[in-house]
Amino acid sequence: MCKKVIFSYYTEWSAPVPAFSDASRAENIIPCSKEDACTQWQPNLIVVKKQLWAIWCQEGNSSAYYGAYFSYLSNIDEKWTSKRLMWKAPNGSLDYHVWIDGFAFSIFPTQDPIQTLSTGRILAPATLTQVQNKSIKIDTVLITNDYGATWTFSNGHCVTGIENTNAQWEPTVIHSYFPFMINIQE
Repeated sequence: MCKKVIFSYYTEWSAPVPAFSDASRAENIIPCSKEDACTQWQPNLIVVKKQLWAIWCQEGNSSAYYGAYFSYLSNIDEKWTSKRLMWKAPNGSLDYHVWIDGFAFSIFPTQDPIQTLSTGRILAPATLTQVQNKSIKIDTVLITNDYGATWTFSNGHCVTGIENTNAQWEPTVIHSYFPFMINIQE
């Protein structure tokens, strides 16, 4: 247990607990075990219409549950409900990869702030990494216009000439201007 005073009313913290792979906390369990070298990465949180939302991803040795997820908690006394974000593959089936010009990309939702626009549109920054060549990255925004029922993504931006670096990573959405801007590291 970590003991660190951050605020005067938080003096003790429990050990980390799984939110999405534990039956006591998840309505539909997303399996994640140490045996599979599984990690449920940095859930990005926002409150939308009195629900706590999380956009996050899972990686590991098993591709059965690999990918990006949208989860929500309607009440603190209830369990998380999770939905794996799926995209249409070139053969017409659903896939956890995003397909662009015949290439598969994994989705990494970042921890940069999710934005809610006055229209109700919700923007979650993400980085796409090409599966065949991990040095190719595209900064994008995951978009929902129907409160998480369906998701799309923006065209994004790819910086050329910086291969084999992590320079293009963690985009931030800025919506004080119209149209919105994506601020990326270069």
